[in-house]
Amino acid sequence: MLINNAHPPLSDLRVRRAIAYRDRQTGTGRQEHRRTAQVAWADQPPFQWSYTDDVMKYPPDPKKARALLERAGYAPGPDGIMRKNGQPLTLGLSYNVENKTRQLVAVEVQSMLRAVGIDAQIKTFPRTCYSRPTDQGGILTNGKYDLNISGWIAGQDPDDHSEFSSDEDPRTGAPGRRQPTPATRSAEMDAAQRVR
Repeated sequence: MLINNAHPPLSDLRVRRAIAYRDRQTGTGRQEHRRTAQVAWADQPPFQWSYTDDVMKYPPDPKKARALLERAGYAPGPDGIMRKNGQPLTLGLSYNVENKTRQLVAVEVQSMLRAVGIDAQIKTFPRTCYSRPTDQGGILTNGKYDLNISGWIAGQDPDDHSEFSSDEDPRTGAPGRRQPTPATRSAEMDAAQRVR
């Protein structure tokens, strides 16, 4: 799931971590998909030479998720949705409407987020406008989402520079890209990429 950390309240790390503590196994889709899907903790698969298991993991923990939201200034409202300054914690959860698996996953993720006090409103878009280039108003390439369920195909090269560095964001004048860049602009990530 892509998280647009440029959109408040997702710009708050505590909110993003609260989302991460949802039930990831549920997010793998229906029961029949769980036999073939694996929970991913890293962006490299276990069979890849560059894989490492030494990453931060977020096992399902609704209590920890709620505690993080409370530390971020949220409190549960009468309907169970967390609120800050009277405003409910509502996020858009998008996917391309043609994909049935993503629809099922979106409904499950919506339920898991609701359990920790986050109101996820499902929004669908036709693939034709969903993945358009930046200059044509693409939903992903222009960061017009809060949370997004989509696919990602990586090659054999574990270099993630093009996925996570601000200088690859097409909205900042980077060359046109086939894969949309999630809005993950981060000075820390940019610095880590330069160290290589």
